[in-house]
Amino acid sequence: MLKDDIAETVKELEAEAQRKDNNMDDMNMQFKGELEIWGLDKDGKIYHHDKQHNVVTNWAKHATMHLMTGEVYTTHGDRVVNGFGARSRRSPVSLDHSNTANVDGTLISNEQYLGDNSSYEKYWSLPNTAEYPPSAGLDDNIVDGYVYPFFPTKMLFGTGIEYRSWQDVSDDERAGSDQGGYGNASNGSWDQPTFEEFIITNPNDENFYSNYWDGAAFELSKTRTVNDVYSAALSDEDNPVDEDSFGVKGAIKNATYNGTNGITVLTGSAPFFATGSYRGIGQPSFIYARRDLRFMQDSEAKLEMGLIAGTEHLESKITFTVIMPKQEAGEFYPYNGYTLKVAGLFADSAMLLRNTVPADNGDNDDTTTQLEYSSYQKMPGGLMWATRNIAPIFKSHDSTIIAQWSVYL
Repeated sequence: MLKDDIAETVKELEAEAQRKDNNMDDMNMQFKGELEIWGLDKDGKIYHHDKQHNVVTNWAKHATMHLMTGEVYTTHGDRVVNGFGARSRRSPVSLDHSNTANVDGTLISNEQYLGDNSSYEKYWSLPNTAEYPPSAGLDDNIVDGYVYPFFPTKMLFGTGIEYRSWQDVSDDERAGSDQGGYGNASNGSWDQPTFEEFIITNPNDENFYSNYWDGAAFELSKTRTVNDVYSAALSDEDNPVDEDSFGVKGAIKNATYNGTNGITVLTGSAPFFATGSYRGIGQPSFIYARRDLRFMQDSEAKLEMGLIAGTEHLESKITFTVIMPKQEAGEFYPYNGYTLKVAGLFADSAMLLRNTVPADNGDNDDTTTQLEYSSYQKMPGGLMWATRNIAPIFKSHDSTIIAQWSVYL
């Protein structure tokens, strides 16, 4: 039949293309990127500077393919993870972010943990309703449903250290009462009951995010983020980062503090920190860049002219900037008290093929289905675009940290 002949011809052409793959023109369109970080003391003087190239993930390539078709947003992002409504974007409901509330633990660049939702179309990433009006003959849910962008929107930082249980901590680290052990007050004064509460004992549903994939259960394990007891930067052996990386290890979390339950979650007076078993758990504290829909002067997502030879006349660079401000009144800020060693650049969209959530839970023997499902499950906070280990930098109430992620094409 003609259909069969065509199918056979297509197979032969694909096979020939595969044989010639090494000679394919890459169109000079390979993603490159770097992350630059500055630390400023209370007087605004720079005390830290770090600039290195990052690893662009396979998920970024996937997202770019969607963007090249004109599909900028997807309907897939927020989801239920182990019974909890996990968000992959900052809530647009004004009451969810105010001077007394923060329901999802996310942050806006250069703003405090508790703040309002003003100018959210400018600072965040929803479609412009003037460009995507429901009355334009498009899907009536275009504004309400297609709200998870494939492009980068936010950053997440971590210590590079997280554990599923007290037993996972090495004997030396567990037993040590000096500076080199978790028995020391500066490292948590942990013991088994306090360490395992909310991750094993009375597991907390908000603590859904980690970089620890349980391949048998096809889910992320609950973990507690702790500071590294060693001061050196993480090596690739300590924390491998490659094109298949999907999360930030030892991610900074909000300690479940939503602005109203401070009696049990925070220390009793300023400067405020998470206390007891609440340290190192909760929802991931993504930091959103202030975005102008036209990449204008004040936008922290900026399209710029090329700086590499041959691109001077092109717009071939995008920079995303986020700022962790100081807390002069000792306000709670999730990053305070942690030495940051890992960074990730994220989009709000889920990682899905064909924009469809796999119905299978990964239990069957179909390898493709398992890979699709695991990729989706591994990134409940949004698709990771890029990552790298960074030079250690400590965030205190008195310090400001500026991170600028640049993507080149």
